[in-house]
Amino acid sequence: SKPARRRKGEADSILLTNELFQFWGAGLILVGTEQRFLGVLEYRQHRECGQPNSVTISRDKCARWWISFTFDDGTLAKTDKQLLAALGTKTDAQIAACTVGFDRGIVQQVTGSDGKVYCFDELKKRRFAQYQRRVRALSKKLARQKDKRSKRRTKTRLKLAKAHARIAHLRTDHAHQISH
Repeated sequence: SKPARRRKGEADSILLTNELFQFWGAGLILVGTEQRFLGVLEYRQHRECGQPNSVTISRDKCARWWISFTFDDGTLAKTDKQLLAALGTKTDAQIAACTVGFDRGIVQQVTGSDGKVYCFDELKKRRFAQYQRRVRALSKKLARQKDKRSKRRTKTRLKLAKAHARIAHLRTDHAHQISH
């Protein structure tokens, strides 16, 4: 079958290998080559990293831009054989005592393998309800806007995508806090 066409706004990203960029001071990357200069990219660095092998620049549905680096940190990852050898010396009871699994759900936010349920605290519940009300209102507004190509409808769609992204971030953040 034919390859599917990529639509604008759907997984917008570009991968740059190390010959297509170079760091230029703190928080700046020069993009392009000596023959073809494309521009300077500004970014906020959240942690220290080594010299990257590649950079991926992407945009999500909320029109937020992300940059991610791929670099070698010098640590060797354990192979499957090494992990199995390390776990092979322990009994089933020891493995069960030192491991726990979590399941993310819709009704129950996070459930542990021991059966314990981790729900939102009061602040997160209020924020979740606030975002849900916003999604409901924006969905209603979007449904009433008939002209598919109008700028106001585009703005409403973007606001709706941001509200959905906030809900997703709230759930993901809660799951990460519990599992950590």
